[in-house]
Amino acid sequence: GKALFYSNNSLKLYEEINYKSGISATLNLIGNIYRTLCDYKKAIEIHENSLTIANEIHNKMLRAINLISSGYDYLMKAVAGVEPLQGAEPIQGVLRPLQEGLTIAQEMGAGLMGLEALFCIALAHHLALDADLWKRRTSVLVRHCSPPSPPSRTLPRRHPS
Repeated sequence: GKALFYSNNSLKLYEEINYKSGISATLNLIGNIYRTLCDYKKAIEIHENSLTIANEIHNKMLRAINLISSGYDYLMKAVAGVEPLQGAEPIQGVLRPLQEGLTIAQEMGAGLMGLEALFCIALAHHLALDADLWKRRTSVLVRHCSPPSPPSRTLPRRHPS
C-alpha cells in the first residue's frame, strides 16, 4: 500500500545520504507496517535489522523502540497461533526484548514507551497462563489476518428460450 511505498522511498533517501538514525527509524516503521499486515516473520527480520543499526550508532532511543517493537512482533506472532507462548522458552523470547526495551525506556524517562512495553509484558504473561483467553485472542487475530474472501460473482440467470 501507500504506507510501504512512502516508507521505502524515505528509506532510499536516508540510505543515499547514509543517515543511520533515519534508516533505523524508517526500518522500524516498515517493520510495524509488516506487523499490521500480519507478516510477523518479515516484521521481526526488519526490526532486527533496525536494531543492529541502532546498536552501531549507539542510539538508546532507537534501541529501546526496536527492542519493544521486536518483542511485540513475537507476541503478535504467538497470538496469531504461529508460535504458542506455553513453556519457558517461548515466553522468554517475547519477554527478553520487551524487558530490555523497558529498562532503557525507564533510564531515559520515556514513560509512554515504557507503558507500551509493560502492556506487552502483562499481555504475554496473561496469554501464557490463560488458555481460554489465548483461544479467544487467537481466533480474533486469525480472522483479522486472514485474507478476505473474494466477492461472489453471481452470473445473471438466462431465461430459457
